[in-house]
Amino acid sequence: MVFRIRSVTAVALAAVAFLCALAVPSWAGPPPVPWPPPRQPVPLWVPPAVTGRWPPALPVLRASSEAAVIAAVNRYRDRAGCPPVHPNGALGRAARRHSADMARHGRLSHTGSGGSTTASRLRAAGYRFGQAGENITAGPATPRAAVEAWMDSPPHRSIVLNCEYDDAGAGVRAGRRGSWWTLVLASAR
Repeated sequence: MVFRIRSVTAVALAAVAFLCALAVPSWAGPPPVPWPPPRQPVPLWVPPAVTGRWPPALPVLRASSEAAVIAAVNRYRDRAGCPPVHPNGALGRAARRHSADMARHGRLSHTGSGGSTTASRLRAAGYRFGQAGENITAGPATPRAAVEAWMDSPPHRSIVLNCEYDDAGAGVRAGRRGSWWTLVLASAR
């Protein structure tokens, strides 16, 4: 099928639509921006025949993806001379809940659908922090791709390479438009 484009405006709009489809959104801090991530296959999919239900339950694959995010972060921290961050259950719960909230509402933002902030989510999960940083992204299909997206962004990179953080939590949730990722790094009080 051949389409003929009849105006310069239509060509420009087609080019913008194509570039938007290639973008991997990533956001580091306010203001909250709604963003529809690009459609990508979700690598965390398990055939319904394995689980017997739809959508499939993914706790094992999700847990290994979250651990892989922290391992990748620690490789970058090691190269920068920072000590490794250690997985923390409360930070992991906060990150998973935020990824689930973003995926459910299709909105990439550090502000949760109910108005929660990074700080309020950490307090609700039971983590008393002195300082904390949160990275989010939507669309990357693998843990490595999510961490690379953050490392390609100066604000995200500065959070990953902040040597004062001791603990980490990661969360991923498959959504209609790909995977939604949250990384929380913090130091306890």
